[in-house]
Amino acid sequence: MTKRRRRITANPAQLRTELCAELKSLCESFAADGRLVLAEIEGLRTWLRDSAGVDLPQDLRNVVSRVIVTGELTADERRAIYGTLEVVEAAESSAAVAAVASLLSGAPARRPWAFFVGVVGLAALALMLTYR
Repeated sequence: MTKRRRRITANPAQLRTELCAELKSLCESFAADGRLVLAEIEGLRTWLRDSAGVDLPQDLRNVVSRVIVTGELTADERRAIYGTLEVVEAAESSAAVAAVASLLSGAPARRPWAFFVGVVGLAALALMLTYR
């Protein structure tokens, strides 16, 4: 098994975004029949351990735990994971947009780091669209 690199993050939102992307990537790699091999289960265990101190919905952790125990990802579980990830990602995007709007209006931002996350996200989107 490959050694995982140490996660270095600037703020809680960046960590949530990184963990969501990692979980989405794990789920996309599973076979269409939903049966997980040992390495995939270990990947989910690692994700669950890494996400322990992060502000993510408990329902998401519960579904991941259930998948680890059964060794299978049902269609309902897959929908639950993706649905929750979309909600978390939408909340992060809203915070970034609010921070940019606040900065532009001259009002103090409640989460000033969200501006940085928003700018980086927009730059990443521009690069993705450019090099598709």
